[in-house]
Amino acid sequence: MPPSPPKDVTRGEAEFLRANDLCDVRRYEDALAAYDRAVALGFQDHVVWNNRGVALDGLGRGEEAVASYEECLSREADYEIGWYNLGNARAHLGDYAGALAAYDRALALRQVLEQLEPVAVTGRLADTRDLAVQLLFQALS
Repeated sequence: MPPSPPKDVTRGEAEFLRANDLCDVRRYEDALAAYDRAVALGFQDHVVWNNRGVALDGLGRGEEAVASYEECLSREADYEIGWYNLGNARAHLGDYAGALAAYDRALALRQVLEQLEPVAVTGRLADTRDLAVQLLFQALS
């Protein structure tokens, strides 16, 4: 295994910002590599783990995305976007009970339905958005 790079949080943050730009244009493989460099350089903000999950989702690596969202939430349990993204990823994997639990937690943190917009947050297909909204309304019933 190659040696770990020295910690440089400033460079790590620059990699994080670069990764966000790459993710915005759906260059998920490049974004994931940049998120991983950010973490290796010591940039350990919860959002880097959430956004890393978004890149993994974009690559169709749902189980890894779930793990990344869970890491995000272990660092910041009140990050509602992380809970929404976790719910989306779990729903996409067919874990509807887990998705409902994540959506319930997100709604407990913020009662604003506009925050639940899986297409904008994760770049998922529209059918996942419809499923997420359906699950949300079931959870609220």
